[in-house]
Amino acid sequence: MNELKINDSGNIRTNVRLYNRYLSCKMKKLKNILLFLLAISTMSAQNNIEIRLEGQTQIDQFDVSTIGEIFNGDIVISGTIESLDKFNKLKEINGSLKLTSLENTKEFSGFKNLVSIKGAFYLISAPNLETINAFENLHFIGNIFWLSECQALNSLFCFKTLNQVEKVFRINGKNSLKDLKGLSSLKSIGHLEITYTNLKSLEGLTSLENIESIGISETEQLTNLTGLENLTNLSGTLELFGNKKLKSLKGLENLQSLGEQSNLYIRSNPELESIEELKNLNYKTIWNFAVANNKNLCKCKSKTLIDYLSYSNFASEINRNGNNCNSKEEILNE
Repeated sequence: MNELKINDSGNIRTNVRLYNRYLSCKMKKLKNILLFLLAISTMSAQNNIEIRLEGQTQIDQFDVSTIGEIFNGDIVISGTIESLDKFNKLKEINGSLKLTSLENTKEFSGFKNLVSIKGAFYLISAPNLETINAFENLHFIGNIFWLSECQALNSLFCFKTLNQVEKVFRINGKNSLKDLKGLSSLKSIGHLEITYTNLKSLEGLTSLENIESIGISETEQLTNLTGLENLTNLSGTLELFGNKKLKSLKGLENLQSLGEQSNLYIRSNPELESIEELKNLNYKTIWNFAVANNKNLCKCKSKTLIDYLSYSNFASEINRNGNNCNSKEEILNE
């Protein structure tokens, strides 16, 4: 360790100057040590523990007492499972819960008292899963809810208490879901994304109050948007693409505004006949408006579209639709 050496033969001013320099050096070293300790602490907090369990045997052997009621990390479960009841005392996951590659799983239970997942929830690639007897008290997901490739699953009633998904609520891939009735408590989500599903109805989303944006595409059995009747405002974009049987926008009658600089895209819905349900949407909240490649769409005289084409200076794409709905001139002069 460096020591302060006082110059006995020097004057007082010189010695004071030496002492101040000594103190400054020590303070810099102390500051560097504190910054290092803070960095280590931050890294430890960010590097959450991950638990990986494959198959029922590993689950049964896992000592759940090591995680308590609140777990700061991720839980990843795969393989054939029957019971996750071992996790029934768990109330909060300050990370993500990932259930993946459950190829031979037909039914499972567990997580009965889980209330909150601060990260993401994944249920992906469970082609034989028919019934979920779990998550009956789950209220909050802080990142993404992602359900994909669960071909045999026909109900979401296990999520009947789910109230909020902060980021993305995503359902994609083939499944046996016909509607979303099990989501009656869901009030707030970030982005709603439904793609490549067999859904016939959005019924079950009637409690939705806050939502940023919507993207529904390649959902071949969906005929209308019933279920979104209580939605009045989005804070982002609305996009409907490639929905082969979508005939009307019924369900959007009460939509009044999109978010600032947001877009409205209605493309490649071959059976769509009318967009008149958008009559209450304020054109001033639309940045780009695209209505294209909807070959049966002949009723374009929505007040929203007419006002947008008449007064907005932003870009529009109106083409390849049915009669009288292929250009700004056609719509305004019809």
